[in-house]
Amino acid sequence: MVECGRYLILFFLQLILVSGLLGQQNKGGFIRTEFSVFSFRMLDGLHFQSANKKSESVKFYSGRSYSYQYEGQNPLIFFREIAAPTTKDPLAVKRLPVASVKIPNGQKKLLLIFFPDKKAEESKERYQIVPLNDSFKNLPKGHVAFFNISGKDLEGLVGQTKVKLTHGPSKAFNLKGKVAKVKLLSLYKEGYRPAFDGDIKVKANQRLLILFYPPYREGSSRVQPRYLNEYFKETKPPK
Repeated sequence: MVECGRYLILFFLQLILVSGLLGQQNKGGFIRTEFSVFSFRMLDGLHFQSANKKSESVKFYSGRSYSYQYEGQNPLIFFREIAAPTTKDPLAVKRLPVASVKIPNGQKKLLLIFFPDKKAEESKERYQIVPLNDSFKNLPKGHVAFFNISGKDLEGLVGQTKVKLTHGPSKAFNLKGKVAKVKLLSLYKEGYRPAFDGDIKVKANQRLLILFYPPYREGSSRVQPRYLNEYFKETKPPK
């Protein structure tokens, strides 16, 4: 299987060049933000320090997680709790940091995507985090957007619209109940090969982010999609 980590160096270099993805990074100080999390391989046992200084656990799912509120210093740090009992406190724990992320200036709603840190020592568990702007302005209801981390540029059609998906996030496409045929190709030495095709439908009370990861098998051109849906309760106007 092709490991996502082999593309990380190229991917993070590309992220620096992606305009508008991270925005201007905060150098520190107090921040307040809302975030959800996702990892290609589900993680467990991670925590962060909430506003009341207590440890709050983070739960990963096969799609987008629930939202969490964070108030505190920048960067936001994730850690594991390791039992470290003492005679005075037999329930004492030690916090072992495994990931941190600097929250970009002015972004109040983020999707944090976790990747294994291949540059860390094998004996140490570490993750790199990409903070995506998860605001409704960036991805409104009724829209679909793509985040390409496959290691290849993808070209094709979203409905009747021609697209080229380089490394990083795409713009949002308005579907609102319509079905769009998505067909994407990637360029190899012998020419273009199919990378993804499918019918995508997004309801008016839904928004969808599709992540494209590297192919499962080496030599394959088919990227691995992950669908991060978010649904909202329909509200009826007052009579």
